[in-house]
Amino acid sequence: MSLSLCRVVLVEPHYAGNLGATARVMRNMGVADLVLVRPVADPHEREALQMSTHGEAILRGARVVATLEDAVGDCVHVVGTSANSGGLFRRQSVGGPEEVLPAVVDVLDLDPLLDPPPPPRAEPAPPGVVVTALDDDPAPPLRSVSAPATIPPAVE
Repeated sequence: MSLSLCRVVLVEPHYAGNLGATARVMRNMGVADLVLVRPVADPHEREALQMSTHGEAILRGARVVATLEDAVGDCVHVVGTSANSGGLFRRQSVGGPEEVLPAVVDVLDLDPLLDPPPPPRAEPAPPGVVVTALDDDPAPPLRSVSAPATIPPAVE
């Protein structure tokens, strides 16, 4: 299983410190693909860089996109979290970590040469499949984790 196939997406992050802390955790876990959707905070702010502790390259390489669809459109599996409990999307939970993470592990266990990921859905995902925060607060910085649909070729 390789977490290097995962992507972290932050939606409208307001606090530079959260960006840096996210980059630090990503680096520690071997994840490098950070996407920011309509960020309020600047990933190049001093606080973000200070909090990143060796994750500066992840911050500097973060992609900025306009919509959540732009951030996860090429993903095979999307899981979102939020510290907030109110709002339309937050009530459409598909389950807690103990229910959701086994499916994430299954996707990450795919052998890129033997088990190509399934093609993207033609129809929209049913309600509740993507749960994401539309705001930012001092809560845990992780908002969405996904496995990219295109898996890089094996390095020999």
